[in-house]
Amino acid sequence: MKRSLNTPLACMCAIVLMASPVAARRAEAQTSPAAALRIGVVSQDKVLNESEEGKRLKIELEKLRGVKASAIDAKEKEIKGLQDQVLNAQFSLSDEKREEIARQLKRKRVEYDRLNDDATAEFQEAANRAQGKLVAMFRDLIIKYGAEKGYTVILEKGTIYFGSQAVDITEDILTRFNQTTPVGAAGTARP
Repeated sequence: MKRSLNTPLACMCAIVLMASPVAARRAEAQTSPAAALRIGVVSQDKVLNESEEGKRLKIELEKLRGVKASAIDAKEKEIKGLQDQVLNAQFSLSDEKREEIARQLKRKRVEYDRLNDDATAEFQEAANRAQGKLVAMFRDLIIKYGAEKGYTVILEKGTIYFGSQAVDITEDILTRFNQTTPVGAAGTARP
């Protein structure tokens, strides 16, 4: 009986002893920072601002701003014209005519305020929409790039206190972003 009880015990000990080196190597591979981690940092701002699509969107937004500024300037000129008319002919105008010009001036100021508010809101909406699409494209690219290159984690460069230049992948991401982003893909600002 002793012999039959010792045989299974001996087999179990042999299995445990043989499995120990395999388990130890597996545990070592999982805890070894050099073997397990590949870290990259990227400057999202640099990629978005220096990419061809980012530059194109900036130009589109500046065009929209110019169109809106022209409309606001035209309304300001109308207001100034009415103010000048009142000042230049202040004593030669009848009370009725001065009141009419004052009402026109008040309406023009209200129109100016509305135009200014609408232009600001429209510009902000266009900028937010363009930036949102651009950031989404950037993040999609980072996910694909990270998986393709075997990165464990890719961090935003601006949120870390120290990072070796060896982990900075910004230039590579900028090049890839320009290669994979069709012109006009992030949407356009509408005047």
